[in-house]
Amino acid sequence: MSDSEKRSPVRLERVHLHETFANVETPERLPADATVWLEMDTATWRALDPERAEVILGFEFDLSTPDEAELPCSIAASFRLLYQMGPIESIEERRRFCATRALRDAWPYWRGYLSQTLTLMGVDPLHLPPQPPGDAVRATQEAFDLSLTTS
Repeated sequence: MSDSEKRSPVRLERVHLHETFANVETPERLPADATVWLEMDTATWRALDPERAEVILGFEFDLSTPDEAELPCSIAASFRLLYQMGPIESIEERRRFCATRALRDAWPYWRGYLSQTLTLMGVDPLHLPPQPPGDAVRATQEAFDLSLTTS
């Protein structure tokens, strides 16, 4: 837990589906030799006022097969999370907040969105863990340069 989180309680106010994309040219069943790529591809943190902050996290799911040049399935979504919290001054603390707290808060929404979208597309359900994988948290702590997206 960062120094800012210790000083001020953090409360998630709202989660909004921010943007979405889905390529609907998918097979009825996921091929046995399919490669699934799931990643958190964007993270931004912005202070709205001294007691509120906005985090936007983007996720992407891609499915490919060895014999296809194009991805037969691609789904992306970003979520806007609004928090009541004190300010976070350091970029490193902002990065850590996005990679831990915000990722854990957004994961159930991403998991539900992905599952429902695949079902609506007629694809067999994909079972994701209830919490983000530990390697996703470790990777995201260093993956995003938040210096350009903060205010």
